[in-house]
Amino acid sequence: MRTFIRCPIPPNDIAFDYTADGVRQSIEGSLQRLGVDSLDMAFVHDISLDFESFSEQLEEQYEIARKGAFPALSKMRNEGIIRPWDRPNSSRSAS
Repeated sequence: MRTFIRCPIPPNDIAFDYTADGVRQSIEGSLQRLGVDSLDMAFVHDISLDFESFSEQLEEQYEIARKGAFPALSKMRNEGIIRPWDRPNSSRSAS
């Protein structure tokens, strides 16, 4: 059985920070806003070829994510904070 939570969530500041610390702060902020202890799925968004804001910086931002966000998400998965995680244009989940 799947449960989807819809609740009023105050707007958060948009920041593109794909470092390990940045992704951890983002996940922890989501947990607080949702009032839960873990997330069923985490998705690294806004870092794909069709996202116009990174048209010139895509490779640089992806490399930051590869070295920071991706290992941090795997660590949080191992800690039970998130379940699987994924990224755009990947052939399979990083679960």
